[in-house]
Amino acid sequence: MRSTVKTLTVTKVTTEQLLTKLSNAVSYAYRHDGTSPSVVISTLKDRSIYASIVRYNNGATKKVVCKAASKDLFTALNDLSEEFLGTLNSEELNPVDSLRKTLVKN
Repeated sequence: MRSTVKTLTVTKVTTEQLLTKLSNAVSYAYRHDGTSPSVVISTLKDRSIYASIVRYNNGATKKVVCKAASKDLFTALNDLSEEFLGTLNSEELNPVDSLRKTLVKN
């Protein structure tokens, strides 16, 4: 039996670039509905970083699409990006694919 091995190419990005790509991907993924998607970042009492993607239906009901927490911002954003990509069904070339290609695999 023959197996195929995929090689992962890791693109080095800054935290700011990852946040920009994630924000663009979220906006793109929900561009056809009125849920006002947002990327939210908070520092918790223990100094860890909590990041989430939320949607607001008609500005009232908040729905957390996915979330991640880590001791540093980059890892929290990277983990959040992976969680977000897992919620999608689209494979078209767009900002979501750009984010997918940017992720750093641990």
